[in-house]
Amino acid sequence: MYEYKNKKHSPEYERLMSSGYWREFKERISARDEWRCRLCGSNKNLECHHIRYSHLGNEANYPEDACLLCAECHKKIHLYWDVCDSLKEYYEQKRHEEAMRKGYY
Repeated sequence: MYEYKNKKHSPEYERLMSSGYWREFKERISARDEWRCRLCGSNKNLECHHIRYSHLGNEANYPEDACLLCAECHKKIHLYWDVCDSLKEYYEQKRHEEAMRKGYY
């Protein structure tokens, strides 16, 4: 069974997450999402989740890049993407090995 490991973030990311800017943005997203997890509807242990990181530090102009999740759903979302990334790496390696075996490069 694959286990989610809370990845360490960069110091810049940690500063952003503890900033007044982020608190205000999370409040805005929380109000928009009606103080409920977008997946299960819970109103406990809510966290603001980055859907995409392409506007990191400029989320206020791209509120569609974030949503409110409870801690449990947030953990599951990251676990899902971690597993997907692992599978992608695995199959890319297998395709590379097969191409090498067949002499494609």
